[in-house]
This record gives sequence, structure tokens and C-alpha cells, in this order.
Amino acid sequence: MWECHQARASSLCKCGYGLLQARLVCWAARPRNNSAGDQSIFADGAQDPCAWPACRQTPTATWDELVAFRAAAKKLGYRSVATAALLTWEWLQREEHVFGAFEISHYRPTERPNSVRIVHPKNGEEAWWPLFDEMGEPLFPELMAELDAIKAKTVWGLVFRRDHEHRRSPAPLPWPTERKDLRYLRSVVKKIVAAAGLRSELSFTSFRHGGFTEGADSDLTDAELRAAARHRSSRQMPTYAKRTRKQLIAGSKKRREERAKAALAGLAATRSSE
Repeated sequence: MWECHQARASSLCKCGYGLLQARLVCWAARPRNNSAGDQSIFADGAQDPCAWPACRQTPTATWDELVAFRAAAKKLGYRSVATAALLTWEWLQREEHVFGAFEISHYRPTERPNSVRIVHPKNGEEAWWPLFDEMGEPLFPELMAELDAIKAKTVWGLVFRRDHEHRRSPAPLPWPTERKDLRYLRSVVKKIVAAAGLRSELSFTSFRHGGFTEGADSDLTDAELRAAARHRSSRQMPTYAKRTRKQLIAGSKKRREERAKAALAGLAATRSSE
């Protein structure tokens, strides 16, 4: 079962990725089996080797594709999906947890107004991500502005709910269906992908994978990658909180710097072609 995973990690190493970085990129691309209906992962026991990335890879979205997806989502009236896509890119939270576990109380609570609680119910891990750097500058200005707007009009419950009214409910319904799956969300994502003119194989998970890849491309250290992708459990957080906070801040800054460089390179290429 490990052959496909190891082969892909080895190929990434040859392209300049560190071993941990390569493993994280491959891990983000894996199929999953959970309440959302995906394929199985290691913790769920045995699985078919052909479900592994080398046989059926999760496509990785680029930053430009994320921008196009978000613009199309807003145009179609799916603002919650647009914000959620940016969140999964920035904070690397799984699709089923973004829509089924991220609650208003997790974002800038009264007792911790400068942090957000990122939970991973599948493996029982969580982390408090800092929202500002040491100088008080926001680390995720675009995402925070959108989440602040949602929090201002939502008292409790899930952050992300369906944008369009449902005839059977006066209140916005959660994205997971009554069967606790995300099939309806995925159909909406495909609709948005088509409207944006993007690759048809892209999925919501592609944006989380893109966030991992951006981290690797931004030359994050192994410690910074571990802080972002392998959060400590709540029982261990007091011991590691201070160190993890510094690593998360440093990693977030590096990723934003990488985006700025890419944007400048794209602008220069456009001007040279004119």
C-alpha cells in the first residue's frame, strides 16, 4: 500500500522538495474515507492500493485558480463557498471539517480575540492559529474581513451554511446533507469550477492541496510545516503553544511573500509580451 505514496514522494524530492515537504504534499493529495464519502486513509484500515495518489491523484489547484474560483462563486451567489475555499487554502483544514465542524465560537472568541481555533475531529487534533503578527498586522487580511462579516450576523453554530434559501427551512441549512455527506456541496463546486472555466477535475480538496504545495514552494522549514499540518492535541497545547505560534506566523508570512513574488513575475511576463 505504501509503494505509490513513497514513489510520488521520491519523485518530488528529485524536483527539489525536502523529504518532509514531499510527504506533506502527497499526504494532502490522498483520497479519504469518512462521513463525506471519500476513499479510505491509513487510520481507517486496509484499502485498495489503486486508490493511492499514483493511481488516482487529487489535482492541485494554483493560486490563480483559487482566485478565479472565488470570483465565480461570488458571481453565482455562493459567497460561503468562496470564503471556505480561501480558508482551506490558508489554514489547511479538511473539507468535511470546514463545512461540518468550524463554528462561530472558534473564530475570534471573547477570550482569544486574536486567534482562530482550527479543529480536526477525524484525528482529535486542534490548534489555535494566530491572526496577527508580532507588530499587530493581520496575517490573513482578505479571509479575516470575510469571516468578520459572517461573525457579525451569525450568533452561533456553523460558520458556513448554504447561501440560497430552502423551501423547507426558514433558516440557512448547513452544507452537509441529512445523510451527513457533502454530495450537494460537491455538485455546487463543480458548477462553480465550470463557470470559472477551470479544469473540470478540480475539487474543493484541490485548494487545500494547493495550500500545502504553496507552503513547500515558499521554503518553509520542517518545523513550520509541522506546525501548519500536524497540530498538537488540546492536551499538549500548553507546552507547545508559544513555539507553534512563532512557527505559524513565520510560515504564513513566507506564503504571502511567495504569492507577491508570483504576482510580480506574472505582471512582468504580461508586460514583456505586450
